Amino acid sequence: MSCVGIWLGRRGLVAVAVDGHGRAGAPLRVARTDDAAHALLAYLEASHRGTAFELVLPDRLGREAPVARVALDSGVALWLVPDGLVDAVRAVGALVNSPPPRTAAALARMPAAPVFRAQLHRFGPGDQRQLSLW
Repeated sequence: MSCVGIWLGRRGLVAVAVDGHGRAGAPLRVARTDDAAHALLAYLEASHRGTAFELVLPDRLGREAPVARVALDSGVALWLVPDGLVDAVRAVGALVNSPPPRTAAALARMPAAPVFRAQLHRFGPGDQRQLSLW
């Protein structure tokens, strides 16, 4: 299962896909609009050739960015990372002043690590226990 980490850069969102072996792909730059979110998901579905993928976003982006809503509406599973955990990982990993794709890749790797996965909030298609983000 691959995960796609999404982080807010200076010029919009940055998405980085990480495969099951932890290898990161090329970063994608995405505007913070509904059209761009639909285009990103279409591109990811095409590039994954029908295999499942999940999105990983910080809580604050999950509440603000259209990509989270579009992903849930499209049936894509979504992991939300608590903001405090993101800040701690960025500080410990020396990612605070690094380019946004490095943070996006770190986010994408979090569900694979049991110590981090226990702290994440997962939203998936058909989950009746979840509350609407909007």
